[in-house]
Amino acid sequence: EAAARAVRADGGVVSVDLSTWSSIRAFGPDRFLERVAALAPDVVFATELELDELYAVPEAETIVLKRGPGGAIVRQGG
Repeated sequence: EAAARAVRADGGVVSVDLSTWSSIRAFGPDRFLERVAALAPDVVFATELELDELYAVPEAETIVLKRGPGGAIVRQGG
């Protein structure tokens, strides 16, 4: 969180890659979403499996749905 604040204070953009569905499950979806929300990311990268582990899509101005060889879908506008 401190790093995210420092990046923003310097005019930067914060991004979060949800990483892996198994980590989300092990950490707990509620706790995971709370931690992501605390970072207030501008961009979130996720696969469909990662989003399936959560009950809500993390809030961000841009969501990038990673689809491997199928490319990506970008949703902007929160």
